Amino acid sequence: MSSSKIIMESIDLADIFTEISNINKYDSILSLKCASLAQEIKQKKITIHVIVENLGTLLINPATEKRELGTLVLSEVLEYLPDDFLSSTELHFISTFYADRLKDHHQVIPAVLRGLLTLVQMKNLPEGAPAKLLSALFENVPCQQQQLKDRQCIYQIFKELLDRRLTEIQAMGIDFVVGVIQAMDSERDPRNLMLLFNWIPQFLQLTKLGHLTEEMFEVLACYFPVDFKAPLQDSQSVTRDSLAEALCPCLCAIQEFGEFCIPLIVDKLNSTLKLAKFDSLVLLIESCNHFDVSVYEQHIQDIWNILQKDALTSTDAELEEVRLQAISAVIYRLSKSENTTLFKDTIFNLYDSLRLNLRPDTKLFIPSSKILYAAARASKESCDSIVQPIVLLLSNQYNLTTNPAHQEILLRTLMEFVIGYVKLFEVNNIIDVDMLKEVPVLCLEATRHPENGVRVIGFESIGRIAKTLPLNIRENVYELLKYEMIIEEPELVRNSLLKCLKIFASLYKDEITDKILSSKINVTDTMTLELYLETLCSIVSEKSFLDRILPEILDHCTGESIDTSKISIKCLRKLLEENSNNDDIQNYLYVKCKILEKMTSWILSLIKDNKSDFQLLDDTSTILKTVIGYQDRNEQQNIIETYLSEILTSYKLNGHTQDKVIILLDGLLLRLRPDVEIPEKYDLIRDLLQLSGTIAEDTYLYVCKLVANLINKCNEDENLLNILDEIESYISVTLENNSNATQVKNIIRLISWITKSLIVKGSDKAEIWTDKMIALLDIHEDAGKNFKLIMDDSHDCLSAKSYCSNRLLYRQKFFAYVCKKLSSSYTENTPNHLLALGYLLQLAPQQVIILYFKETLRLLIFCLELCKDAEVLCAVLNTLCTLILTKEPYLENYIEDLLPRFLHLTKFEASMKVRIAALKCLENLPNAYQTFRLLPHKQAVIFGLSMCLDDKKRLCIIITEYCISKYSPHCFVVFCEFVIGKLLVYLFQRLSNVKMSDSFSLSQEIIAPDTFIDVVQELGTGANELLAAVQKDETVFYDEPAEYNVDQKNFLNWNVEQQYEQYNPSPLLFHIPQPAPPQIPANVDYAGDLDFNILISSQTASRNSWIYSDSLQKVYINMHNVLPIDVKRNFTNKPVYLRARMLFSLPQYAQEMVERCSAHIEPKNVDPMMLKHVLWCSNTNSIYQGNTELNEHLSVVTLLGEPQAGMETVRVNYKFMCKNSCPSGMNRRPVDVIFTLEDRLGNVLGRRKLAVRVCSCPKRDKEKEEKEYKDSKTQDSRPASSHTRKRKMVPVPKLDDQEDNMNFSSDDTIIEIPSFPVIGRQTAELILTTARNRMYYEIHATHMDEAKRIKIKKCLDEINNIYKNLLPTDNDKS
Repeated sequence: MSSSKIIMESIDLADIFTEISNINKYDSILSLKCASLAQEIKQKKITIHVIVENLGTLLINPATEKRELGTLVLSEVLEYLPDDFLSSTELHFISTFYADRLKDHHQVIPAVLRGLLTLVQMKNLPEGAPAKLLSALFENVPCQQQQLKDRQCIYQIFKELLDRRLTEIQAMGIDFVVGVIQAMDSERDPRNLMLLFNWIPQFLQLTKLGHLTEEMFEVLACYFPVDFKAPLQDSQSVTRDSLAEALCPCLCAIQEFGEFCIPLIVDKLNSTLKLAKFDSLVLLIESCNHFDVSVYEQHIQDIWNILQKDALTSTDAELEEVRLQAISAVIYRLSKSENTTLFKDTIFNLYDSLRLNLRPDTKLFIPSSKILYAAARASKESCDSIVQPIVLLLSNQYNLTTNPAHQEILLRTLMEFVIGYVKLFEVNNIIDVDMLKEVPVLCLEATRHPENGVRVIGFESIGRIAKTLPLNIRENVYELLKYEMIIEEPELVRNSLLKCLKIFASLYKDEITDKILSSKINVTDTMTLELYLETLCSIVSEKSFLDRILPEILDHCTGESIDTSKISIKCLRKLLEENSNNDDIQNYLYVKCKILEKMTSWILSLIKDNKSDFQLLDDTSTILKTVIGYQDRNEQQNIIETYLSEILTSYKLNGHTQDKVIILLDGLLLRLRPDVEIPEKYDLIRDLLQLSGTIAEDTYLYVCKLVANLINKCNEDENLLNILDEIESYISVTLENNSNATQVKNIIRLISWITKSLIVKGSDKAEIWTDKMIALLDIHEDAGKNFKLIMDDSHDCLSAKSYCSNRLLYRQKFFAYVCKKLSSSYTENTPNHLLALGYLLQLAPQQVIILYFKETLRLLIFCLELCKDAEVLCAVLNTLCTLILTKEPYLENYIEDLLPRFLHLTKFEASMKVRIAALKCLENLPNAYQTFRLLPHKQAVIFGLSMCLDDKKRLCIIITEYCISKYSPHCFVVFCEFVIGKLLVYLFQRLSNVKMSDSFSLSQEIIAPDTFIDVVQELGTGANELLAAVQKDETVFYDEPAEYNVDQKNFLNWNVEQQYEQYNPSPLLFHIPQPAPPQIPANVDYAGDLDFNILISSQTASRNSWIYSDSLQKVYINMHNVLPIDVKRNFTNKPVYLRARMLFSLPQYAQEMVERCSAHIEPKNVDPMMLKHVLWCSNTNSIYQGNTELNEHLSVVTLLGEPQAGMETVRVNYKFMCKNSCPSGMNRRPVDVIFTLEDRLGNVLGRRKLAVRVCSCPKRDKEKEEKEYKDSKTQDSRPASSHTRKRKMVPVPKLDDQEDNMNFSSDDTIIEIPSFPVIGRQTAELILTTARNRMYYEIHATHMDEAKRIKIKKCLDEINNIYKNLLPTDNDKS
């Protein structure tokens, strides 16, 4: 290559990089340039070194944006290169560059991570490079401070290196494990979590966790149970179920997790939340496939107690199913253990604890038997141990009891255990098993029981064990079946008998043929014949029985006796409808039995002799349709050519029997394929039209269906247009000149069927005929009912089963078209439009109703007001009720129009269904729309509903009462609470004749609502006078919002006592201290003038519930357990209150609210004010304050009484309702409980702090943290290694030490610290954090003058600015 060419290429390359340096990183041109450079490298025109050299001005540029751009270009170029293109030397150079670049500004990191991900996928990556890259990544990039995609990139890097460089990763040892744990800890994005959960099992199995095993498990366990709801608009997003399914294998991935996983399961099984229980049961099932039995030994009793308790009391079917699976899984795991003692003891204890429940007269019989059956089916060992005593016990009870209901339950339960044993041990002969040999006799005796329920179970049981019965017992069964098959029995008994026979027929064909089919059955009457033929039809699906059964049935059909033929035809029709797709039956009847030839000639002869009736013809037509419809096109063409002319000849020659021949034509023509040619097809349609006035109304329906079917299968040609024109002319003439009501009704019905045929087909003429139907509404009332026909898609004559053309969404299109027409043409003179709309709504899809709701709303309102048809009103009301339940927003604007009409229809005398539908609409309105929309109508609704309380139907009265309760607003109850105190004050003022100002202090005590009820009852008739007097004082009554005002006359007649049965608010406290304004509350101990202190006695601690650490001054407690706090203070004659507030211990989290996680919030039977509080007080006079939405810390306030005689303290009991490890709550952050002693104005009289950890194993966590605290004291001040556990609890100093540490001086001199360099970001962060926290404590924990406070705030602002510039937060990065 010449030097001039090299210079030219260099100039071109320099120009490219100059252009790149001026491109925005988001510009698509950048990707094209990178692809072009990668192509040059692949063609070996340049090397990767040249790229790096030319990017030098960008890579070392002082501007962060430029360095980011340069790194991004290099990373994109690497992405375009094949994974085996670069050499080991080149990759060593690049990996060194990227490892160093990880120390760059956080803005550059995303581009570096992108390049790293590409780099670790390179096949020639040199040895040692993965460890170097990971070390740099762990040291310089805090994963959780990165953006979503960048965190995902880091996880992909881990995955790729573990897949490709396993040996080198394993050589890193514990360092890689620590890095992974730190990277994934606190990850909250569901997409990244799904990626991690799918990879973690592989990671755990390929690496050794060592002393970090528990740490790793805690990181995973904080997500359990998964609490996540995918956004509705993203159908492809990660779901809660998929996350839970992926997390479960992670918690069971290695054997070492067993000692932590089982306690976690036990803890979550105790939750009252369904989600937590369900996930715990699934995890328990999964754990049984991974952990050794030794893991379960310590907790097996707790597991059984919880599972058994829940199984005996739960009513949730989903939980019940998975719980029984869990029982089977645990028993199976125990049965495969070498420790047979544990298994046997478990089975014995399980049976012994439940056997007393196995009495059919107890409520626990069914759940107890389910538990035992779940344990029995787990393994052969458990089955053998449980089934033997169960069979003996249940058999004896069955024989001893005389209650048929009990016998049913016992026999059904017994057979479940028997079948389970037979399947598990693959029993071939049930007599060979000693404990089961009496079961067949028991079942046979049950079939002869006088009670039908027992007989049903007897036949079902024989069928279930049919495969295991020996020949001698089977012969007894055959004799029983042969006898019972021709005896009329109740439907349930008959069905169980036939089902049993069908099972034996499938297992023992030769025996059934010999013992039943070949034997002589005494058929004496038509009833016996019907039962006999029905029995034969039940087993005809078995191919070996066709030759014996079908010819016999067909002979009965075409016999001389009409009564016999009717019964046989009916049975044959049922047989064909149930086996319409059975090739063997269809072919046998058509080919071998010549059913069409026999049936056609036979039925025509009956028609000729006038011996046929409607039902016989209808059954015959259905048989013909079924057989013909199954044939292919050629066979159908032969059928038409053979039989059509004969039937049409009979139709034309016998005018008096035309209606009967029409039914036969329906059977012949309806199921023909569209390409089958019908001679004189259009002449046939013309002939059928002439029958509108000559045949009965029910028979004319066959004409309509047949015409609609034929028109649907016609091609869109001139012949179809001509026939439609002829039909139109015939209809017009008939309607104008005929006064025969039947013929007019038939013609309207014909128009509807033709219209439906054209609409279903998608014909161009469909709109014209739809307009004809709408026009008929102005003339004939019956026209409205036929709109329901169009929406009904249940008719076979126009279905795919009859080979008709079916246009997609034809009902939706018809509804939209008709609604627009009806809305535009409706007037007061066209009431039938309302009927048509009502019939349309009955079968219209909900989606299309919502779509065209605006167009139909006007007509719907008119319908409610003017229509008197009950069916239409029910359709309209049900439609509106559905829209109300879906909270249709457009409906909210018309509430004032709908409410009066709903109320009017609640008194619709003609139909109870209409009244109930109207009440349902009123009932659902308060749940669907905002209160202020309904509040103006409250009194009118309650008054209108009160008129319905004397309804003749009890159901209407019940719904009315419930509906009235929905319109008793919560604000009314709140108002009553508010006015209680003022009414009592006025009462006492009037009785004692004192001034209001003197008596108002009485209201400052705690007043319960019951007090008001008692006073009102004592006042009697004078109560209204009292209320009127109170209302005159505007300062007493009208200082509340207007919506709290109620009718004066009815106020005291309101059933307050009944209302409080449903609503039980907390006692009303006046002048309770209000929570402090949103800020960081102080957490420094302060005894105050009353020498306030809290005492915790270790003697009251329980090993399993809570424990106190003297060295750490910290409480470790399990959730829901009571922590007794003894409050000590000096005497005062003023009321004092104890406020308990939870705060995060670490300063960076102190301003955040401590609240319950979503998994532990239990809204049932809990005051809404308590829901989010982690700390609950057992004292009944406690008030819960704070609002997290307003950034107010949650607290509970308790009125403290005086110590009892001989005591110096007052005890207050607290409970913790959430754990430190809950991810959506405290999220493993340490917390303190701050106790403050306050007066009624909220002034703090004293303060004490108590460190708390809420956990599952208090003793274990206490010992662990005490050991860590002790170890930290012996390590001097050496820096922690990479193997140090990451979450060490900071030990709480003793009170005296704490006071010394927090003894702030009065010096307020501002000292300028000279700038000095430090190595490492963590070192700089430590220095700044120490100074900032020290001044934070001082400004919030001490009493100082305002000047000094201003100085400290100024210093804090400067430190925060330095902190922000050097150590940017997540918000700054984003």
